[in-house]
Amino acid sequence: MKNHELKQEIFAADNAINRKDFDAVSEFYTEDATLVVKPGLLVSGRSEIREAHKRISEYFNGSLEVSQGEMVIIEAPISMLSLNAARDLGPRIFAYLIGFGSMAFPGPRVDIWVT
Repeated sequence: MKNHELKQEIFAADNAINRKDFDAVSEFYTEDATLVVKPGLLVSGRSEIREAHKRISEYFNGSLEVSQGEMVIIEAPISMLSLNAARDLGPRIFAYLIGFGSMAFPGPRVDIWVT
């Protein structure tokens, strides 16, 4: 997966940030996207995110260089993939709440009482 399309997109976004091409950077976001600048500071919307990237660059005097470390991409079906059982319940509850219903909790549908 050396040239996975997700890796290519991330590399292109990093490149745009490093070139300070904030118009190109903003194109990587949807209109309803939210950028977490730091804990408690969120920026929503494509134009606001563009401005946030510009101000971040100014804050670092244009010296910020963005890059990615080793990246592993694991693709799984919409039924979810959990490599850590402790992190499995939260995404399932979220999936249930946004409308996936019983698909969020696959498995046997048997009512069993354990006493």
